[in-house]
Order: sequence, then structure tokens, then C-alpha cells
Amino acid sequence: MARLTFLQCRPQELSLDREAPQGVCRGIRASASTVARGSSMTNHAFYDSPATARDYLTHAATAGELRICDWLAQRPGPLLDVGCGAGRLHEKLVNVSGGLTGVDYAAEPLRIYRQRYGDANVVQGDALRLPFQDAQFGLALMGYHMIESILPSSSREKALLEAARVLKPGGFLVLSRHNRLGYKLVQQIHAYLRRPGSEFGDLCGPSRVLSDPGPEEAFKMHVCSTKKIRLAARRAGFNLTDSWDFDTAGRTTIRCRAVVECFVLQGRPL
Repeated sequence: MARLTFLQCRPQELSLDREAPQGVCRGIRASASTVARGSSMTNHAFYDSPATARDYLTHAATAGELRICDWLAQRPGPLLDVGCGAGRLHEKLVNVSGGLTGVDYAAEPLRIYRQRYGDANVVQGDALRLPFQDAQFGLALMGYHMIESILPSSSREKALLEAARVLKPGGFLVLSRHNRLGYKLVQQIHAYLRRPGSEFGDLCGPSRVLSDPGPEEAFKMHVCSTKKIRLAARRAGFNLTDSWDFDTAGRTTIRCRAVVECFVLQGRPL
């Protein structure tokens, strides 16, 4: 997920601080060559870092995230937190009806999660291959812009299909993402023009969280367009029911930095 601060520079030198998606995990250093394209293992070294996992815990919940927690609490669970990290929102989500289950693809944040909450129900697993039965949950959360770390677009579509698979009919999916027109639009344009074969919205640069990152340890993300993410959700059987500003919890506007979107599962995948 998740503010990523990009510096103005040549693409190969593009650097970023982060406040990335809550949704994956952090501790080993793996080169990008070990991460298969089309797998949600993108950015694994970044998310599996103890420093990243603990840093996320210092990020206060935004007004929009607090509204997410209230919105989920008013609906029947159980709740699956996809990309739960080290449990940044655990205390605000744990009382959802039916209970809370967290899943993340890296071991280090889950280790910290269990240290903090010994009775927490957390599982290591990939968002593209969720280790749960069909129709097991009433609610699913893809928080802190975690879907933007799932590359390429075909994998994001698969993650939405997996969320639909594990949700009961009539269940709800809540996700947050950056707003393409309100977040680093100039950098998106530069990256697209200077990187042949890239998808518009792709951003990439060395992460400062990992100490002395090498050239292959770049953080990769995709700033989704509203049209494409909602089309992918519809293809997975979801219909949009609500949305709001991730930072303020107010109305979404063309200038907001990030948005929250709530979907109901009303049909079968197209």
C-alpha cells in the first residue's frame, strides 16, 4: 500500500520513500529476478523486512480507515483481512461479527502480529491463491492500497476473483487505492513515456526502507484507474455500493490522493 514519495529524476534513478500498502509482508532480501511476473510476490523483500513491518505500525489510521472499520462492524462477518501486515488495524477490526482472520504473503509481519496478539488468527498465503474454502467469509478487506503491489493487471484481476471466491453471496469487499488523477500524475506520465512496454500507472524506484538497496531491489506499484479497477471488480461479480476519501472520509473528488471503495458480491464471475 500508502504514500510513496517519488523524487524528480531519471526513471533508472527514481527513488521513493513509502507508506506502501498494508497488504503484503516483510524480512528477507530477494532480488527482483527471483520474483515471478504475475505473482503477488512483487516487493517481497520490501514487505518482509522487519523495519518495514514495524514502521507500518507507527502509521495512524486515517479518517477514511476509521470509517472502513465502522462500516465493516455494521455488517455480518467473518472478516478476512488480505494483506494484514503486522496487524496495524487489528484492535479496530477484531470485534467484527464472526471473527477476524488475517492473511499475508510474508512471514516477518505475521511473526510480529503473533507477538503482539497471541490469539490472533493469521495465516501466511498469497492473495492470488487464498488458502481458504469457497464462501467462507462475509467480509473481505484489501486495505492500505495493497492491491497496487499486485502486478501486472491480470494478477490484480485474479486477486479480485479470489476475494469473490472466498466470500459468501451478498458478501462485501472493501479496498483502498490511490487516485490516479490525484497522486503523482506527472511521475506516472514520465514513467510511461520512458519505459517501453510499461502499463500507464506503473511506478518503480529503489526503496529507502531496505538498507543500501541494489538496483534489482526496486519497489514496484501500479496506480489503478477508476475505470479499470471497477471493471475488474464487475468481472469478478462485484457491484460498487459506496466510496469515500481515504484521508478525510468525505466525498471523493478528482483531486483526492486516495479512495476507499466498497463492493457487494452479487453475481458470478463474467
